[in-house]
Amino acid sequence: MAEAMACELGGDAVEAESAGIGAIPGNRATPEAVQAARERGFDLEGHRGRFTGDLDLDSYDLVVALTPSIAARLRHRFDSNDGRLVVLDIDDPYGGDLDDYRRSAAEIEEAVRQLMGEIVGAVDRR
Repeated sequence: MAEAMACELGGDAVEAESAGIGAIPGNRATPEAVQAARERGFDLEGHRGRFTGDLDLDSYDLVVALTPSIAARLRHRFDSNDGRLVVLDIDDPYGGDLDDYRRSAAEIEEAVRQLMGEIVGAVDRR
């Protein structure tokens, strides 16, 4: 959801990709995730899972971990002082019902809107 939201809200100023620490590459988003995102105006139909272990995280300007536990697993891949790892605290709805996905979608959208405002604002000031 975060990728779709960042791409939509960031416009041309942002290129976003998502990956998970337990993702199975190529898997589609869950039906609940697709519906929760659609209800908020975002499209996940074409989304396919990616595994973070397959990525060179050093090639990204910013990496957003949706939970502190995910951040802990990713932190060893960054210089602790470089500031590229942003940590949120959003419950993973995987395995939950549609209402769990709706709650997470709302929290993710709020966080992404805030991040996009900061990123787009920084790009505009260059």
